[in-house]
Amino acid sequence: MDSNKQKSHSPPQSSINFDPDDRPTISAGESDQVPDGRDIATVSDSVYVSLSRHGQILSAGRMLKSDRFPGCERHMKDQPTIDGVPNWRKVDLLVLRAQEENESSNNNNNVNVPVGAGVFGCAQPTRTGIRNAVDYLAAEGYEKVVWVNMREEYVVYIGENSYCVKDRLDPFSNINLNGIKYQNLEESEETLCKELTKESLRFRKNSAVVVDEDGGAAAAHLRRVMLMDEAPKPDDAFFGIPYHWWCYDHLESLSTIRQLYEEQGQNDSAIPVSYWRVPVTDELAPSAKDVDDLIEFLRDCDDTDDSSCSPEEKKKIAFVFNCQMGRGRTTTAMVIASMVLTAAAAAIAGTSETDENSGTGNSNNNSSETNNPKLPDHPSLFLSTMCTILNEIEGIESKEVCNFVDAIINECHLMQNLRSEVGARCDGHTQRRQSLLSHFKSTSTNDFLVEETDKYGRNHDASKMVLKKVNKDATASEVYCNYLERYLFLLLIGAYVQTGTTDAFTVWLDRMPSVSKQYWCLIETLNRNA
Repeated sequence: MDSNKQKSHSPPQSSINFDPDDRPTISAGESDQVPDGRDIATVSDSVYVSLSRHGQILSAGRMLKSDRFPGCERHMKDQPTIDGVPNWRKVDLLVLRAQEENESSNNNNNVNVPVGAGVFGCAQPTRTGIRNAVDYLAAEGYEKVVWVNMREEYVVYIGENSYCVKDRLDPFSNINLNGIKYQNLEESEETLCKELTKESLRFRKNSAVVVDEDGGAAAAHLRRVMLMDEAPKPDDAFFGIPYHWWCYDHLESLSTIRQLYEEQGQNDSAIPVSYWRVPVTDELAPSAKDVDDLIEFLRDCDDTDDSSCSPEEKKKIAFVFNCQMGRGRTTTAMVIASMVLTAAAAAIAGTSETDENSGTGNSNNNSSETNNPKLPDHPSLFLSTMCTILNEIEGIESKEVCNFVDAIINECHLMQNLRSEVGARCDGHTQRRQSLLSHFKSTSTNDFLVEETDKYGRNHDASKMVLKKVNKDATASEVYCNYLERYLFLLLIGAYVQTGTTDAFTVWLDRMPSVSKQYWCLIETLNRNA
């Protein structure tokens, strides 16, 4: 036998017969809702691109998903519609009226807050939407915009739209960056832009042959990046059908959020725009330091060294807050801003914060009971304890604080009522617990060994199905606790505002160790026993 003869090697018997899945990431019947001209990626391409990434921010298993999704926009009565700015609304504080009616009075006018400023909220705007919002505010008579972005996620703009870094296997949840500083977040977004630019060259695609002036021919390379979006479902007004697509256009306009607002200021903007970032985790209460930052923006109407402004200048400032959808974090910031501005107006006018002419309060003494139904038993216990803690603060009546905060929350309710949501989440959480308890009581140990069939026709061990229900209940419990904690925290901020102190919120808390200790122990008890 010839020793030099090559031997044929057949694949081992244990090898997997694997074929890449070259189906599009969205079916032909579902692609009708996809914008025309999009190059839909295949399943195998989406897996390859995502898992082969090796960036610092855009790492393996991550992808970029559009901030816009079906159902993210709400149509709110009596609120203007601004192109490219979803969920735009304003809180009518009436503080300007209170100040104008008392401008000739001799009340203390040294409150360093822009009295009469407007408080606005919205979802993440498009590139053009930012300019449209600023132009709208200029037409409304404002002379400066202070724009505060509450997002804690990595966000970049490609063309008109914003995109957020997500986990490929969990595209509808945010990556946990709890506690990240805004400086680190914005540095990471700059890094993300560099990584995307590099990736667009890595996955460039050959296009038609291009002939140069000398008659030479060469293949043109199109830079591209893979993005994720959602197509509307016919039977669901909120969630969409996720799919991946190749983006070839607008890569030269890749930019961070801060860069967009800096461009806005450089392009002869109608009015000056001051941009700030306060990262807050979605569905959670802001930190005490976040409150310090928000109130600093409200009290310092100019970002120059001279932060003191005349009352006339302070009247003409618009404070705009946004998160992804303009719902939870935005509404929370709007409530805090409204409390600060309303209390400032009341101090100037010499009236109570809940008087008819000085803020969002209602002159009807029964309005709180009418607009705010009684909370369920569980949150009511914590609210009662919170009122006891508030009463220990010098000069504070817990009832007044609750009425004040609830009145503000009611005025900011268009996207979410932060108090009513506590009761709704508690009711849903209780129903799930009762349903799960009934399931356990009606199911014997032997029944757990019987396979169950899910809606896709797949068989599962019943015990695993029960574990899924337990996990779902745990998630509902966590969300309920987060909502209640956020509401209790707003009551604490309301007490801080009503004291009229000029100290920072964190300093104010540190000067009351007994109150602060009781509050944080209450929150710990909530998270342990809910």
